[in-house]
Amino acid sequence: MPPRRPRWLRRISRTLPGRALGLSTLASGWTAQPWRVGVTEVALPAPAAAPGLAGRSAVLVTDLHLRHPAKGVGPKLRRILRDLAPDLVLVGGDTHDRPSLTWAAVEHIGEYRAPLGVFVVPGNHEHRWGVDMGRFRADLAARGATLLLNEHRMVGEGGAGGPGKGAGGLRFAVAGTDDPVTGRHDLDAALRGIEAGTYVVLLSHAGVVFEEAEARGVPLLLCGHSHGGQVRLPVVGAPVMPRRVGPCVRGVHGRNGTTMIVSAGAGTSILPVRYDCPPEVVRIRWGRG
Repeated sequence: MPPRRPRWLRRISRTLPGRALGLSTLASGWTAQPWRVGVTEVALPAPAAAPGLAGRSAVLVTDLHLRHPAKGVGPKLRRILRDLAPDLVLVGGDTHDRPSLTWAAVEHIGEYRAPLGVFVVPGNHEHRWGVDMGRFRADLAARGATLLLNEHRMVGEGGAGGPGKGAGGLRFAVAGTDDPVTGRHDLDAALRGIEAGTYVVLLSHAGVVFEEAEARGVPLLLCGHSHGGQVRLPVVGAPVMPRRVGPCVRGVHGRNGTTMIVSAGAGTSILPVRYDCPPEVVRIRWGRG
């Protein structure tokens, strides 16, 4: 359940101006903003441990909350991913919003294409709907996507020889945690077996794992869950926020060598409403310098 609004905000909402503001916000947020999915660009330097990433890109797609297999953000996301043609796709959980749509979510993700792979982690909604993770993994794998549950995969050319020793220095790890919002994540397990000095891209549904990732020297953490607040009012900001968001609501947050990128997400939760917080996918591009 969403957290209760602060008492002062509830009092304002009962006034006539407060109700008028609420209605106008709701009208705008309901009719247009949820469907205007944009692309947010983030530039990162090419990592010394994986210089072959220079000039390559990854796309973070999270919090899709698919409500219909052929409507809403689904078709738009497929077009965006096709046009961007990323080298790597990372799906950060909360893929669908009804138990009956698990298969539709699998089929949707199965249309994503990326030469370095499509990787998925679950969010709290997959667990809320009781998704069978074994079947979810198998169905995604049949369509070319990899579900990561507190584990990692080595990615890149070559295969052997240690960090950065694939062809052209393109060798790194993609690690993924199970949902941290419901306490199912195990970062130690996700990173176990990765050689020291390897460049790690960590995918997790929520940024609440940031401090753990920082303590373990993870260079890049990608997550969502917050929806950026979903509705952001003037002065007030986001009146309602999911629990266990972490130190950053949206955008880029860095400390001690760990960079976290938090997407505002592509879909909506509870109600199909957004205001001053448009839906997005995030494209990360590693520079050549």
